[in-house]
This record gives sequence, C-alpha cells and structure tokens, in this order.
Amino acid sequence: MTDPVFALEPDVPRNVRLARWLLFRLLSGLREGSLTVREGAQTFHFGDPAAALRAEARVCTPEVYWRLLTGGSLAAAEAWMDGDWESHQLTALLQILARNGEVLGRLERGFRLLGKPVARLRHWTRRNTRAQARENIAAHYDLGNEFYAHFLDDDLLYSSALFTDDQQDLTQAQRAKMARLCDQLALTPGDHLLEIGTGWGALAEYAARHYGCRVTTTTLSREQHRWATERMARAGLQDRVEVLLCDYRDLRGEYDKLVSVEMIEAVGQRYLPAFFRTCQARLRPGGRMALQAITIQDQRYRDYSKSVDFIQRYIFPGGFLPSITAMSELMTRHTDFVVRNLFDMGPDYARTLAHWRQRFTTPGRILKSSALMSASAGCGSTTSATAKPDLTPAPSAWCSSPRSGYDTPGAAPADGPRVRCLLDAGGDAARARSADLADAGPLRLAAAAGGQPSAALLLAAAGCGLDACWALAGLIDFRGDSLLPLWMVALWLMFAVVWTD
Repeated sequence: MTDPVFALEPDVPRNVRLARWLLFRLLSGLREGSLTVREGAQTFHFGDPAAALRAEARVCTPEVYWRLLTGGSLAAAEAWMDGDWESHQLTALLQILARNGEVLGRLERGFRLLGKPVARLRHWTRRNTRAQARENIAAHYDLGNEFYAHFLDDDLLYSSALFTDDQQDLTQAQRAKMARLCDQLALTPGDHLLEIGTGWGALAEYAARHYGCRVTTTTLSREQHRWATERMARAGLQDRVEVLLCDYRDLRGEYDKLVSVEMIEAVGQRYLPAFFRTCQARLRPGGRMALQAITIQDQRYRDYSKSVDFIQRYIFPGGFLPSITAMSELMTRHTDFVVRNLFDMGPDYARTLAHWRQRFTTPGRILKSSALMSASAGCGSTTSATAKPDLTPAPSAWCSSPRSGYDTPGAAPADGPRVRCLLDAGGDAARARSADLADAGPLRLAAAAGGQPSAALLLAAAGCGLDACWALAGLIDFRGDSLLPLWMVALWLMFAVVWTD
C-alpha cells in the first residue's frame, strides 16, 4: 500500500496529509472484520481480508481526515451528515468499529485533551435547571408529533419494546412492554398511578383502560401535553387520567404506584439525587416504582460522565445516561429503595431500533414536512444505524426495589417487585450495543453511550508534542467556523489542565 501521507495530490495541505497518515496507521491495527476505504481511484484495505464481516467507506473530501483527527467521533458523525464521507454498509461499519474498540479508542482518548473542556462547557450551559429543562425537552420532543408518528408504532411509544416472540410486530411488542410494567406494579382499580414522563400518553391510557386505575402523568413537552390530553378525551378517560405540564420536581401529593419509562436519561447527572428523592417523596409507604432506563456500562461510567457525545450534542441536549451501579448507589444514599430484580432487554432495544429505522426510511411512509425531513434524516440515520449491528444481548437489566415497609428479606411478594428498572446497560443513544461503541474511535458514528468529547483540537497525545500543537494552532479550523486564535488555544490548555483526569 502506498504511504498515504504522500498519496494525496501535492496541493492538499500538509496537515490533511498528516491526519490521513495517522488515521490509516490506526486503522492498520484492525483485527476483526474487513474495512475498505475508497478515495477517488485509490482503494485501501484494513483488517482481515478473509473476514465475513465487511464494510466500505468512501471519502468525498480529503479535508475530512483532519476533521476526524481533531474532532473525534462527534466530528465523524457531523462529517457523515455533511456528506464528507459516506457508506452504504453503515451497520457493518459500526460492527467492525465496535469489535475493534480497544484499538480505535486510543485515538479518541489521545485527542480529547483540549476538546473536552469546550464540549463540557457547552453541555454545562444545557444543564437541566427548571428553565433549561423545558428548553431541552422542547428541542427534542417538540419537533412535531407528525415527525414521531412517522416512525413510531401505532400507540406512539418512544422507548424499547419487549418482543416475546418472533412473530410480534412493533405495536404488539410495545403493548407487551406496557403489560409487563403494569403487572410488575401490580396495578389495581384502587391505585393512583403517577407517571413521570408522559410521552404521547400510551402507557397512561393503557393502565387506566386495562387496569382501571387513576393516572396522573406529567411532561415538559407542550406538544406531548396537547396530544396526550386530546388522546384521553378521545378515549373517554379524561376523568381517570390527568395530564400535567409540570416539572417532576414540582409535583406534590402521594401516590400508590409510580412509573417512569426512559425519562431518567433527561434528568442530568447533577439532578439524579433529586430525581430519586422526588420519587420516594411521591410514593406512599409500601408503594411500588417501575423504572425503565437506558444505561451505560458501569466500566464506562466515569469517562462518560466527564465527556460529551453525539447524542448529547445533537439528539438529547442535557441528556445523561446513568449506570446500574450509579443508580443503585444513589438510591441507597438518598432513599430507602432496595433493588429487587434486573431484567435484560438489550436485544429488544436493538429490534425496536431496527423497526424504527425501517419505518423511517420506508419510501411509502411520507413525512410531509420537508424541513423536518431534511433536519432529521441525517441525525436519525446516524443514531439508529447501531440498531442492527448486533443482536447479542447487551449487559442490560431490570431491577425492582421496595420502599419502606418491605425492607425485610422476603417481605416483597414473589410475583411483584417494588421498583422496576428496565436498564439497557449497553447504552442507548444508538441504544443497542452502544457500550461496545464506547471506544470505537474517530469513526464511531453514533457515540450513543461512548461518552467521548465533541471536539479534540490538537495533536498533543499523538506523539507530536506540545511544540507541534502550538505550531499547528494557527492552522486549526474549529468546526469549520473560523481559524483558531492562539490565545484561545492557551485558554483551552489551561482548562484542559484543570479538567484532565
């Protein structure tokens, strides 16, 4: 293979040549799968040429190499959305990256020194204060109900389904999920159920209709609030279901049961203790809580909590994935909840995402709003591309815990846990096998639970040394906006020293 640092045209900037050389050296360490990179008439092969798992990527502009080198996984996703590179085997490509995560993770870790403070500062401005939480929710959920109806099931559930057999369609699997949640809560007609995170009202309607209980459900999304309110009226359940437009921290009163499905990811790390304290405060003694959550692998939690990834930047502003251990420790420290059970539904999330992606890209399913389509298609394909990489069970779990009154061993009924947590420990945002993508390096697209920074600006950790970093500072084009002033590099260097692990 021709040395790639000299293979480009002579007029290609030197920093681009260097970036490609470094990236290709990294890719030469691939051990599983076969990756082909095409650049014009040139073809480069990496990995095992005899491997059954194969993928191909085409570089559309040489500058993408510098963008990937200095921006890491987030820059890779942005470059893909911008058309700087493309692949028609995105799922296979992600599988290869996931299976070689240790090798590719070196670059991601090495180049995050200066990008880390920048990304964290941006993410900090989106922290979930009461005012900012409304903006964060609106940024994601108020895109328009038409958009979500385009790819969700008939009942509009935006969370993992539960597939109990191979013949189920998405709607049936979502209803199986709701049935299991309600059964684990042991709902009765005399119960008053609190739901934190309404969605479009599917679970509230299901619980009231099939179990006869009263439901109070709360959301911060005006679009969801309007839809869910109208939904209950159409179903004739307006007397049994109350839909609130309210922050969970402002809820009052006590309830018999509590359920929250994939809302905890919107809480934010700083506010997780308040979330669990609120849950306990809203439950009567002996009450039950069911929690379905997307989680990150425990081993990745520390790095993830200090970083910002693609999902946090583009999909869920203010979002944060807890880990199983982190939630257990928080419940132990701040409440008297006790974890009872764990349930693995990682493979179900992979199948759910596969359904969403198929429905989103089906030609016959027309999304009328061209603005929404153009804004969402790139991000949607990127985040859902990891739906099909691997249906191997992720380290997912569901757990349940009692509140006070059931803290004696054996006191909880065998058929019903007290607090149910469906935890996809593999991660989400891409939400299936995303823990495997955590270290997948500069070409990791969805970065769903990898927790890598949004921009890694300089070459310090790649052996160039600090002098080389300063020499290159004047060349760096930060996210394509403007040349990076030297004083800004110095400022970020100071922040990097403070925030470096």
